[in-house]
Order: sequence, then structure tokens, then C-alpha cells
Amino acid sequence: IISFLALKGKPVPGSTLVENIWPKIKDTSDTNPLRSALYQMRSKFQFLCPNIISSNEQGYWFNPDYRVEVDTVLVEELWKKISEEKNHSVRLAHLKQAAKLFRGYLCDNKLDEPWMISYYHTYISLFAQIMTNLLDELGKEKNYVSIHKYASCTSTVLTGNSKICFWLTVATYFISGRGAANE
Repeated sequence: IISFLALKGKPVPGSTLVENIWPKIKDTSDTNPLRSALYQMRSKFQFLCPNIISSNEQGYWFNPDYRVEVDTVLVEELWKKISEEKNHSVRLAHLKQAAKLFRGYLCDNKLDEPWMISYYHTYISLFAQIMTNLLDELGKEKNYVSIHKYASCTSTVLTGNSKICFWLTVATYFISGRGAANE
């Protein structure tokens, strides 16, 4: 529910929440599961931020008095800055910051929930763009140790991505070549 409301950013009718969160419920006007889940969620958040979920006749949404940012929103904001930035050092810093926000697969084991699929693919695609740009920027500096670090981690998520494989190969070549030359 939290992810759904955070990603929507506007009031969502109760029937839409029921339909998307509990797709096996045939009667979407049955909001008992939603009310129960909201009660539990509100009780968990009451000390941290009371009234985190607001509601009216239009539906449910995050209270506009709170700024709720999920990693995907922060990554998108950073990507916009990265895309506009011309300075190599600033661009590299933003790329590293965006890379740190990726903490694993979005919605692990939740891809059977239809509303998550598009967010998942958008998130992975954006992660791929960020990481390939980060590796390209590190390549300009010939920072092969950092390239190897980022490419190794990224290759486990973006298996088969040719650009990641390229940079991993280049970094491995130069790191092992330097080691052999120093002996």
C-alpha cells in the first residue's frame, strides 16, 4: 500500500487499491482488507508521523504535509541532474550517489502484482543507464579499480549487458596487466 500510494502521488480510490493490492478479491467494493491494512499501518507509523495516510471521498494518498521520497523518485531526480550536467566531476558525483540508491531488486518476489511490473522495468532500465554512464565517466579517468568494482556488482543485476561486460573486461585486463608489470 505504501509503495502504491507513494508511486501514484495522488488520491487513489479504495476500490482501485483493493483491485491492485488484492487482485484475487472479486468484489472491489469490499474494502475490509484495505481498512484493516490501513489501521495496522497507521498504528505502526503513529509515533513517527501521525496521519501519514490521508483520505476523503476521492480516495487515499500520502498526507501532503509530509514529503515522501522513495529511492526511485530520488534516482529519477538525480538522473535529471546527471543528464543536464556537463561538468565531469559533478556528473561523476551524481552518478555515484544514484548508484548507491540501488539496494537490490525493486519489489523482490512481488512481480505477480500487476501494478509493480511497469515500475520494476522502469527502475531497472534507469539503473542500467546510470551504471553505464558511471562506467563511461570512470573510463575517462582510467580508474580501472573503480570500474571493476562497479561493473562487478552491476553484472549480477544486469546479466548480459554488453556495456557492463565490456567495462568489466577492460578493467580486469588493465588491473591484471599492472599487477604483472609491477612484479
